[in-house]
Amino acid sequence: MSLPGGDARFVVATSAALLLAGIALVGYVLVGLLEGAEAPLAAIEPRYARLAGLKEVAPQIERGVAEIGETLARHAYPATGGTDRIGTDLQQRVRRVAESAGMGVTGSQILPVRAATGFSQIPVAVTVEGSLEGLRTMLLGLREEPPPSIQVDSIVIQTRARRRARAAPVDQHLTAQMNLSVLQLQP
Repeated sequence: MSLPGGDARFVVATSAALLLAGIALVGYVLVGLLEGAEAPLAAIEPRYARLAGLKEVAPQIERGVAEIGETLARHAYPATGGTDRIGTDLQQRVRRVAESAGMGVTGSQILPVRAATGFSQIPVAVTVEGSLEGLRTMLLGLREEPPPSIQVDSIVIQTRARRRARAAPVDQHLTAQMNLSVLQLQP
């Protein structure tokens, strides 16, 4: 024998149990999602902090990049332009400085280009003749040349004493073989 309304109580109890089980399942899934989301958030947080820090120092970074660009402009030719033209320009610049220092250029040759990281080095071999004072003036003139800067890679000096008239002192005459170069930015 069954109690009156027993079927209704069974249906209500079963429905309530299913509803509680569904709520528990949804809660379990949400807790799992929350825990799963905390790991990526923890991994992203340091990156976000770095980006926020970079954003704060962006003006300083931009100034630094501009200063680097100015320094590169002082010491290297831009990426545009051929190495042959730059080598010829270097020869002309060296010849002008040597002649203004009283040195004679007896030879000049553009050497093969050497590649480095971010740059190409365009070397020129130059042979000059004159006095020791002329060589000193020439080297100072190379240092004072307008940008891009000319680098002295190596120098070999040979001296010869030249006698003038009997009463005149001995004149030091020298020949200098120099390897000079300029840098060009690579694209």
